[in-house]
Amino acid sequence: MQSHSRYKRGDSRAWQLISEFLVESVKTLERLANPEQPPLSKAVIEKAHNDCVGGNMTVEDLAAKTEEMRKAFRKRGDPSMWKEDVLEKLDKCFRKHYLENGELKGIFLFPSAESISKFNVYYSDVDNIFKDNYDTVPTHTCTYFAYAMAWRAHGHPFPIPLGTASAVYALHRLMTKYKKGITEVS
Repeated sequence: MQSHSRYKRGDSRAWQLISEFLVESVKTLERLANPEQPPLSKAVIEKAHNDCVGGNMTVEDLAAKTEEMRKAFRKRGDPSMWKEDVLEKLDKCFRKHYLENGELKGIFLFPSAESISKFNVYYSDVDNIFKDNYDTVPTHTCTYFAYAMAWRAHGHPFPIPLGTASAVYALHRLMTKYKKGITEVS
C-alpha cells in the first residue's frame, strides 16, 4: 500500500501526533454533544481551572474538584448534531486567533504566557459562538466546552484549541516544519 502523505517511514511520530489530534478532536465534538446534564456548572469549572492556572489550586485539587465532570465527559453525544455553519464559525475563529495569511502567527501548542493569553481570547470567542447559536448547538455545549478546554484538568502543559480543520492543518504544518525535532524528542 502506497502512502500519499509527505511523511516517510522515519516520520511516523509526526504522523502519529497528527492522527491522535484528529481522533481526539472528533471525540471532543462528540463529548460536547453529550445530552446529559453536566454535574458541575460552567462557572465552577472555569473558576477551578483558573485557580489552578493562577497557582491557587494544585492540579490534584483540580482533579478532585472536577472528578464527577471527568466521568460525565467520557460520555458522547451524536456528532451529527453539529451544523456545518457552526463548525465553520469555529474554524474561522481558530484562523482569526492562530493564523495569518494561512500561516501560524505567534505561539501555538506551547506553554507560555503569550499562548495562554491568546487561548483565553479564543476560548471567549468560541464560547460566544456557542451562545449565539444556542438554538442549533447541543444543549450543554458551553459547560462541556468549559471542561474540554480546562487544559490543566486534562494533564496538558498548555492550552489546546478545538481541533477544527484549520487546527489540524496547522499541526500538520508544524510537524512538517519541525519533523526532525519531533523525531528526536519522541
